[in-house]
Amino acid sequence: MRNREWWPWALSLGVLGVLYGPVVGWGPVAEDLQWAYKGWVTARDPVAFLQPFHQHYRPFVLAFFSLASVLFSDHWWLYRAASFGVGATVLVTAGRFLKDHAGLPAVAAATVGVLWLAAPLSDEVFFVTCEVQQLFYCLGVLLALWARKRESISGWFWCGVLLAFGSKEEAVVLPVLAVIQDAVLFRLAPRQIWRRTRFLWGFALAYLLVNRVVTQFEAGWFYKNPWLALPNLATTWTAFWHLHPPVLTGYSQALVAHWPKAVLAVVLTGLAVASGLARWRVVVFCFFAAGVVLAPTLPANVQSPRYTFLSYFFFLTGVAVAARELALRARQWRAGTIVAFCLVVISVAANDVLVVVGDREDWGRFQQLSARLDGELEPVLASLRQKKPVLLVRGNDSQPLSNLVRSPQGLPKLYFPRPDDPYGVVSVSALVSWRLRSEGIAAKRVLNAVSDRAPVAFVHEVGGFVPLQSYPVDNNRLFGYGTVLLEPVRALEFNPQAFP
Repeated sequence: MRNREWWPWALSLGVLGVLYGPVVGWGPVAEDLQWAYKGWVTARDPVAFLQPFHQHYRPFVLAFFSLASVLFSDHWWLYRAASFGVGATVLVTAGRFLKDHAGLPAVAAATVGVLWLAAPLSDEVFFVTCEVQQLFYCLGVLLALWARKRESISGWFWCGVLLAFGSKEEAVVLPVLAVIQDAVLFRLAPRQIWRRTRFLWGFALAYLLVNRVVTQFEAGWFYKNPWLALPNLATTWTAFWHLHPPVLTGYSQALVAHWPKAVLAVVLTGLAVASGLARWRVVVFCFFAAGVVLAPTLPANVQSPRYTFLSYFFFLTGVAVAARELALRARQWRAGTIVAFCLVVISVAANDVLVVVGDREDWGRFQQLSARLDGELEPVLASLRQKKPVLLVRGNDSQPLSNLVRSPQGLPKLYFPRPDDPYGVVSVSALVSWRLRSEGIAAKRVLNAVSDRAPVAFVHEVGGFVPLQSYPVDNNRLFGYGTVLLEPVRALEFNPQAFP
């Protein structure tokens, strides 16, 4: 990198460090401990690496937590530092892509990097450690597309492909991205496109076959409502243009209410393509890529708004290329046009940063609830150490999370809800198993009481667990009724495929 190119990226990293630096000191959030415990088991039982987990198999994510559980133990700031290191690598790779394929100079590329990562459409990957899966996936896709040039494809391409497919099941769209890149960006003939992508198509088909054998496509519920895809795309694309916040659910109703904004988003997209002029192919490729990356999550409620990380990068790149081309061709109005663009960028960035700070506050409060539950667990841990089954009943403990959901500082969020578990914020089975793993004990949540031993029962209120003299166990009320039955088992024998 030339001397005049390093300072915008250094400034970008500084801004992102100030924004996300406080997060390094957080403990685990939401599903983090589920992956951490599975990683701990896998590090000691390699067979577990070949078994599915949480309906999707993500080997690089599992490998990350397996290695981290050995190296970092309970020092969660090291998990976060490692995850942030992957994020920094993503930013560097994105910079190479912006320079080589989008033709953006260092200042413009670094600006895109800040607008991308310091945005509420992207920030969840820095607050929830298990979302390192999105960072790995993004790194793989960007590495693969950057390695593809019009004249040749470097060996980094297959490194990116393997990383993407090993991190997120959405990687099945990578062959489509490669075809669009060849057809739109490189203007290759169909025969050339087929020659350059045929092995990638074969790899993707083999992946789908293996994935079906391993996971049996248990997440097929993603695609039970395909009609949701179009309204979901419309509302998400409108959110990309900052015309309204991301819509978590009820896409059709939101589209009815905000259809003028959706129309405006379409108009702005058309203007961006037209403004690109000589670089319009780059703009078209980026907008197509943004839509293709979104496609796998569009038919499912509350999914796409959580997975806009990579899609938003392509969208911003298309807008940045179009804006730069328009500024370069403004001639006598160039200075005024550049000033106007800068004011718009500053306004959008300032608003996004304020929202991200609010999101950081929200996720921080959510993490504090997990830490609070951890501090209240001693009576439960004592019973499990005595090899007694434990029944946990939710009492009047929903207010802290309800307050957070009703009064967010940032955007409304899904928060990985756990309706049966205390406070509703974390799998108590994962939390307890992680706490007791060094003692050789895990707490498996069971949905059918098969033991003849009466469990020790506690009701959870705000502030702690209160013992119950007796509480009848009803197998029909062990899922979805605010009760969790934990059965103590040997830690190394507990190899969960999911935490229900």
